[in-house]
Amino acid sequence: MIITGVEVIRDGAESVAGGSNPGFLAEVAPPGKLELTYGDKLRITTGFEYRGQAHDITLYGAIGNRKAWIVGGFDEIIAREVKLRTPESRTAFVPVTATVDIPITADISPGANYDIYCKIKEYPKAGLPEVNDIIEIFGVRKNAFRGDLVVVFSRGK
Repeated sequence: MIITGVEVIRDGAESVAGGSNPGFLAEVAPPGKLELTYGDKLRITTGFEYRGQAHDITLYGAIGNRKAWIVGGFDEIIAREVKLRTPESRTAFVPVTATVDIPITADISPGANYDIYCKIKEYPKAGLPEVNDIIEIFGVRKNAFRGDLVVVFSRGK
């Protein structure tokens, strides 16, 4: 399994193509960073090849930090999972693409150099792909009374 894409979905923004997509997608290629704020969603797209009977699987994605002294090496801060069903293909390997969306909440502090990883919970041997130092969180929250943006954290120049 590999991570094939990482993008930001910003709720309430117009779709780039002007379609019915409720959010704005922003992609970045390493070594760039994705800038997210509270209320955004991080979409992680994965790809893998599968052969066999159709199975229910769980794609799991997390944002956190790689730390060598932690068991497993990854300190998860926010994680989400999605249930999927693999296609039936008894003779040939078929490509499978799957995504998991991770909402950015107050559970994660503003800061830079967050990492991401994914796994298929039922098949750990499929791999645990990571992308390091790709996420930067800005602490912007929406004012509940007027809809104005209130800056809680900003990057200095």
